[in-house]
Amino acid sequence: TEDERRAALAEIDALGAENAGASEAAGAPPAQDRAAAAETRALTRQLAPKPSETPPAVLGAKLASRLHASPGDTISLFAQDESGATVDQTVRVIGTFRTGDDAADASRVLLHLDDLQHLLGLGDGAHEIAVRIARGADVHRVASGLARRPALAGQSIEPWDALRPDLLAMVRAN
Repeated sequence: TEDERRAALAEIDALGAENAGASEAAGAPPAQDRAAAAETRALTRQLAPKPSETPPAVLGAKLASRLHASPGDTISLFAQDESGATVDQTVRVIGTFRTGDDAADASRVLLHLDDLQHLLGLGDGAHEIAVRIARGADVHRVASGLARRPALAGQSIEPWDALRPDLLAMVRAN
């Protein structure tokens, strides 16, 4: 339900605040993390309108550059819905974001949850929620902390290395 989703997001936000010091311990500038978090919250508010004829989208800065897309432009997104069928949606670019992760900035598009659920035919559900944590934070500790949250009871919470052992092997090989 919407109330459960809001409670889960509040729990995730709270955990992020609890782990804010992890980036300092890892040597990352905390002011940069706070600025990125504030920018993310501002962009999330811009995405807040309910599904519309042409939904708003925020593009990773490198993706926007590759597409020569600026705020006000429209682009077409192609994805696979829950059944595996190819679906498409025209979206209106309302801004760009930078995460500091080149791969994310070159490939990510942020949409309002309702618009994404409509595009993918998920109803009011979601098949995955990915949580980005502060650089240097202990991913296993964060996953354990999330798993203990009452709002997330019964959910499968896995750290990235358990979900993508192939990526872990590549990281270890370097």
